[in-house]
Amino acid sequence: MRREQTQRVKALLDELDYDFSNFTLEGFADWLAQRRRRQIVFVPRSMPASVSGAWVKGHDKDYIFYEMDTPIVHQAHIQLHEMAHMLCGHPTVEVGPQQTQALLRHTGRIDSQALEPLLQRSVHSGQAEEEAESLTLFIQEQVFAHKKAEELYKTVPSDIASEFEDYFQKLEG
Repeated sequence: MRREQTQRVKALLDELDYDFSNFTLEGFADWLAQRRRRQIVFVPRSMPASVSGAWVKGHDKDYIFYEMDTPIVHQAHIQLHEMAHMLCGHPTVEVGPQQTQALLRHTGRIDSQALEPLLQRSVHSGQAEEEAESLTLFIQEQVFAHKKAEELYKTVPSDIASEFEDYFQKLEG
């Protein structure tokens, strides 16, 4: 990573007003959701082979899709990496209600026909990926420094079934 990128990522970390001494991945996600004024919904799915995670911006919520068929440590890393994209201010694809519906189908497997065109539009540049990964690693260093490493081995729980119900109630209402 270039020196200016490293400085930008360190500056982002310095700006965080998060208390790492009480770190939990779920608490960090809640903190970020409050900061962004948008709920973050975590969606475990079997992802296409070339993708382990994706952040998609819905009308009023952010969705983080992550590979469910990988070790929990990797799932947590994916979740943190996608949140790092948010913290870095990277753009992502925005979806409307029909695309959200297609992505949230409760099948356990991501609808590749719905996701792949979105991923093609939202692929981050190499620089954005480096920044997000670097910020993820810096956050993990803070967590280790505060002796909260065990919290990196837990994922943010997903209650996608209730999210799915809420979504369809809004459509019907």
